[in-house]
Amino acid sequence: MENKSLLYPCASAARRVISLDGMWRFEFDPESNGMDAGWDVGLPKPISMPVPASFCDFFTDKESREYCGDFWYETDFFVPGEWSGKDVAIRFGSVTHRARVFVNGVEVVNHEGGFLPFDANVTEIVRYNQYNKLTVLANNELNEYMLPAGQTNTLSNGKKVAAPYFDFYNYAGIHRPVKLLALPKERVLDFEVTHRLVDGGAEVDYTVTTNGSHDVTVEVLDGTTKVAEASGKTGTLKITNAKLWNVHAAYLYNFVIRITDGHAVIDEYFDKIGIRTFEVKDGHFLLNGKPVYLRGFGKHEDSDIRGRGLDLATVKQTHRNIHFKTPTDSYAAMFDQMIADGVISTRGLKADAVKYGELIFDVNSAYFHNHGGYEYAKQFYTDAYKAAVEIVGGEQYILSAVMHADERNRAMSEALGQDVYHYHLHVVYVPVVEKQILWSKRCKDKSLVGTVKETIMQVSRSKKWESKVALDEQGNPLLTSKGKKVLRTSYSVLQDDFFNYMKAAGYTDVERGERGSTEEHLTVTQFKVQAEQQRLEAVTGQVAQAEQSLEDAKAATEKQKKKLEALQKETKAAKAIALTVQDIEAMGKKATFGNNITLTPDECDTLKRYATNGILFHAENERLKGKLESAQKSASIWKQRCEEANKKYQELKQKAQPFLDALEIASEKVRAFINSILARGKETQEHKAPARKRGQDMEI
Repeated sequence: MENKSLLYPCASAARRVISLDGMWRFEFDPESNGMDAGWDVGLPKPISMPVPASFCDFFTDKESREYCGDFWYETDFFVPGEWSGKDVAIRFGSVTHRARVFVNGVEVVNHEGGFLPFDANVTEIVRYNQYNKLTVLANNELNEYMLPAGQTNTLSNGKKVAAPYFDFYNYAGIHRPVKLLALPKERVLDFEVTHRLVDGGAEVDYTVTTNGSHDVTVEVLDGTTKVAEASGKTGTLKITNAKLWNVHAAYLYNFVIRITDGHAVIDEYFDKIGIRTFEVKDGHFLLNGKPVYLRGFGKHEDSDIRGRGLDLATVKQTHRNIHFKTPTDSYAAMFDQMIADGVISTRGLKADAVKYGELIFDVNSAYFHNHGGYEYAKQFYTDAYKAAVEIVGGEQYILSAVMHADERNRAMSEALGQDVYHYHLHVVYVPVVEKQILWSKRCKDKSLVGTVKETIMQVSRSKKWESKVALDEQGNPLLTSKGKKVLRTSYSVLQDDFFNYMKAAGYTDVERGERGSTEEHLTVTQFKVQAEQQRLEAVTGQVAQAEQSLEDAKAATEKQKKKLEALQKETKAAKAIALTVQDIEAMGKKATFGNNITLTPDECDTLKRYATNGILFHAENERLKGKLESAQKSASIWKQRCEEANKKYQELKQKAQPFLDALEIASEKVRAFINSILARGKETQEHKAPARKRGQDMEI
C-alpha cells in the first residue's frame, strides 16, 4: 500500500477508522532472545501496559524506569468481514525509537525514528471476521545517527544504559495512537495547497495525488457553507472575503476531496486548511504581508501534567488570561508608528540598542491561593497594571500587557490535591526617558543658547534603569568603608516602588522582593513552609545522624579506654610477679678461689621456681604488650573518628541553625513562608539578550 504522505486518519463515506488504543500486554527482553523464543506469536509472561504511553512512567523501581534495550507489546484486534475488498492498514503515530511490527506472526514493517508516524498494509495477512494478533518488538537504545541523538553504554554486568545528548528524559514506548484503517483501493494519497491574497480575497492553488484515474472534486467549506469548489487533480479555488489565518486568530476552513465515478463516491477525505501567506522581506518575516515576531515553541515529550506532549487540560485554561492591553500589530510596526506619531524619539539610539523591555510582576502562588485564587489575582494585577503604567511613564509606552492564569503550579497542586495556578503579569514596553534638547552655540539668536529647544521622550534602556545613590533615614548618601557612595540598582528601586504602590492600594500583606536583587522580576516568597520544613527535616536528620555517630564514637572510645586500663593493670601485676635481675644476682656467695657461685639448697630451689615462673610471666607479658599496642592503635583510630564526627556535627548544626532559629521566633503567619522574600536568581531575557540590529524585534 503506497501511502508515503501518511495523511492523518479520518472516517468518511469511503474510509473506516478503529482505534487500537487501550491496555496492551507488555514484556521486557533484556537478553534480546524474544525472536528466537517465538515472542512474535505470543508473550510468555506479560504485564498490562497502556497505549499510548511511556512504560517508564508505570514503574517505580530504577531498573525498570531506566530500562534500555528490547521490549515487546502485544494486543488482539478484530477485522470486520465487510472490510473485505478494501485495503487494511495499521498506522502507528510513533514508537520510540525503533519498531518491528508483526501481524499473526508475519513481520509487516520495520521502522526507525521515534517521532514519526508509519503504517503497514496488512490486507493479505489479516483474518476477516476473526481476531488477529498484533505484536511490536521495540527498542529504545540511542546512537549518534538518529534523533534524538545519544549513546548506549554497556556495563560490566551486561546492563545497557542510555546516555542522551538531549535535555529531556529518554521516554520509550508506543507514544502515539494506533489506528486500524479500511481504505478504498483507489484513494487520495496526498494533497498540497498554496495561497495568494488577491483584492481582499484569496486564491488557493491545490494539487491532489491519487493512485487512480477517476475524476477528482475539491470543496472549501466555511463551517457547513460552501465557499469554493473546483474539479481536477490540480486547480485554483477562489475565495472572496477570505478569513485569514493569523497568529492570534488561527481561522481554519474545511477542505474536502472526493474521487467520483459518476454519482458514486470512490473515496472521500477531509482536512482543515488555513489561508495565509509567508514571506521574508527586508529582514522581516511577513505573515499575510505584515511583519510578525515568532516567539518560538518548545515541545518536549514530557509534559509536567500528563507526561506527554501537548496537554489539552492546560491549553483550555488560556481563556482565563486577562489582556489589559492587546497589541494592535507586531511590536516592530507599533514601534515605528510611535516614532511617526512623535510619541517617542530614537535620537542617539544605537543600531543594536534594545528597543523593548518586559516587566514581569510575579507573586508566589500560595499568596493568591490563600486569598481566593483567580478572582483575587485578577483584581491584584489590575492594580499592578496601574503601577506598571506609572513605572514606565504612561500607558502610551506599553505595547502589551497580559495576566497569565493558565500555568499550573505542579508542586502545590500535588501537595494540596487540587489545581493551583501561578498568576503573573507580563508588560512589554518601550523604555523612555525625558530629555531636554538645548540650543547650541551655533544658534544665530545668542539669547537662546543654552535654553531648552525641545523636550523629547528618548528611547534608552540604559538611562531608564540607571543606578541611584542609596540614602539613609535622614536622606544622606550611604558610603562604603572607602568613602564611595553606595549605589542601588534601578531594579531594587523599582521593587520598592511596586511594593509601596501595592501597599497604598490596600494590599498590606504583600511582601517585598529581596533587597539588593538585580532582577526586573518583582518576585516575593517562592515556596510554602512545607517545602522549607522538608529541607529542615533533612538537615535535622543529618544532624541527628551525626550526633548518633558521635555518641557511638564516644562509647567505642570509652570502651577501648577501659580495655587499655585493664591491660595496663595486668601488665603491672605481671611485672611485679617476675623477679628482677638484681634479685637473682643477689643470691648465693662467690667461692674463695675462682668465679663459681655457691648456693644453698633452699636458694637453688627458689631460683628454679623463679626461673620457671619468669619464663611463663615473660611469655604472658609479651602477649599483653602486643595486646596493649593494638588497643592503643585502635584507641587512636577511634579518637580520630570521634574528632571527625564531632567536626561534621558542628558543621551540620551550624547549617541548620538559621532554620531552627527561624522556626523558633516566627509567628504562625510568618511560619507559612520561611523565606518570605526571595527574588528569582536570573536576569530577565531583556538583560541577557544579545545585541540585535536596528529594525529587529526584541522580546525578553
